[in-house]
Amino acid sequence: MSKDFMIAFVIAEIFYKLGSFALECLAFLATWYLLSYAFNGLVRRGRS
Repeated sequence: MSKDFMIAFVIAEIFYKLGSFALECLAFLATWYLLSYAFNGLVRRGRS
């Protein structure tokens, strides 16, 4: 699995206790998206 997925999963498991599966799922997906965006930006910047 990708690094961004695993980091987002750990963050969600530790910090997101929202009391609703739907809210926790949305928070996890948003975290995963932001980490993926950040990692892709770092990779692109490193290749330039």
